[in-house]
Order: sequence, then structure tokens, then C-alpha cells
Amino acid sequence: MLKNNIKIIYYIDINMSDKIQSEFNDILNKLKDYDIDSLSSLSDLVKLDFYKYYKQSTIGDCNIEKPWAIYYKQSAKWDAWNSVKGMDVDEAKEMYIKNYYEFIS
Repeated sequence: MLKNNIKIIYYIDINMSDKIQSEFNDILNKLKDYDIDSLSSLSDLVKLDFYKYYKQSTIGDCNIEKPWAIYYKQSAKWDAWNSVKGMDVDEAKEMYIKNYYEFIS
């Protein structure tokens, strides 16, 4: 009996993951003509949030060496991405979607 319950939960989880992926792709298509860096209404922290959730969603954990501190922008991006190390891909996509609706849509 327990085995059947686990299958149902797993099935629901797969469907939720597909829904998240679909919405994530839709938002990326909407944003492909936008340069988020040029949106002056967004703070640098919000832009870094978009960056870190996108990278975690598409690549996973930060896989590059930390740039030297004199390279401020690259170092800030590395810090942001590395701050979500271990975050589940679907959770990162959900956070990207949330930020889109909160700050752009």
C-alpha cells in the first residue's frame, strides 16, 4: 500500500516540475529581448538575484573559480551564484519566476 502512495506523490512531483519548467521557459522567451542589466528600475541586488537563480536553474552549483576582488562585477556575480549552492534546480526556477512577477511583469 505504501508503495502505491509513493508512486502517486512521485507522479505529482513530476507534473509540478514540468509545469515549473514550462513557465520558466515562457518567461525566458519573454525576456530574450530584454537586457536585464539595462533596466534602470531594478536595483543591482535584484539583478543579481535574477542572475543567480538563472545560473542555478540552468547550470547548477557554481563551477568556476572566484574572480579577483578587483573585478568587482564578476566577483559580485560569483558571490551571488555561489550563495545558492546546493539549491534544487526547480526551487531556483521558482525563485526566478517569482522575481519576474514581482519586479518585471
